[in-house]
Amino acid sequence: MKIFSFLFLSLFCLPVAIATSAEGKVACPKFRSVREVVDTAMKAELMGLRLKSDTMDKFSQCIETDNVNAWDTMIVVSDFTLSHCKSSEASCVLVKYTPLANMGSDFVIKPIKLEMGVSKSFEVKAIQVSKIWKLSGFIDLPPLVTSKSMVEFLEERQNELPKNKALRAAIERLKKL
Repeated sequence: MKIFSFLFLSLFCLPVAIATSAEGKVACPKFRSVREVVDTAMKAELMGLRLKSDTMDKFSQCIETDNVNAWDTMIVVSDFTLSHCKSSEASCVLVKYTPLANMGSDFVIKPIKLEMGVSKSFEVKAIQVSKIWKLSGFIDLPPLVTSKSMVEFLEERQNELPKNKALRAAIERLKKL
């Protein structure tokens, strides 16, 4: 059961300003490099890009990813770093992240035990088609979110589900990560 959909941010919170005109048209920023596009997408990802849908449509007018519409698991991470891919392709960026825990749609937090200094990684390839950047590499990857962003998302959900004990417990557990 995939219940979570995209975006937790409002447009003005995106790491790069994506302006919207009165007619609703989006003005995409001019990125200087593939790395800058991936960095922008990952910053938005860690802020909860794929948790709600309210502004994902506007974001995807500038940067599209090959992710799917919803997931029943999310990965709470500490941060990410970018480096070069092994293939040395100019259009490829290696994203490394440190997972802290998994959280399912039942709000159960399952800590991830990794040896100190061990991280996970995936490659993102980027191409520009017209004015839209298309990123691939997210297709089998659940949303990666910081514990702070996940807490904010769950606190918002708590208004909808005020008596859900598992939700309240998840919020308290995430605050301790």
